[in-house]
Amino acid sequence: MIYLLSKRTWILIFYVLLIIFLPTQQFNASKTISLFRFDKIVHFFEYMVLGFLMINMLTINRMSKTKWYLSILFFLIFPAIDEFLQSFIPNRTPDIYDYYADILGCFVGAYIRNNI
Repeated sequence: MIYLLSKRTWILIFYVLLIIFLPTQQFNASKTISLFRFDKIVHFFEYMVLGFLMINMLTINRMSKTKWYLSILFFLIFPAIDEFLQSFIPNRTPDIYDYYADILGCFVGAYIRNNI
């Protein structure tokens, strides 16, 4: 059960919207630091925070097997949707290796949150 009155839930929702919204923005490449060579690291840490926040929200109550299975499903589907949406954004292309970095980041973030 998702608790809409919890700050943890709203932090996760805000972060998911941030992940979806920020890549749609066009930034002036001459004014931003080039992160292209660190692309996979950025994806990893971005989704590590997502995995951490997801488990943080779900641990308001005890984590059941169903919550774990739904989390795993979310960790596999959401990055795929994010990469698919990039095919509709000018100057962005989906990348299977970004997807792998996203998934790995989700699981590492979930693991860290589960073990603290």
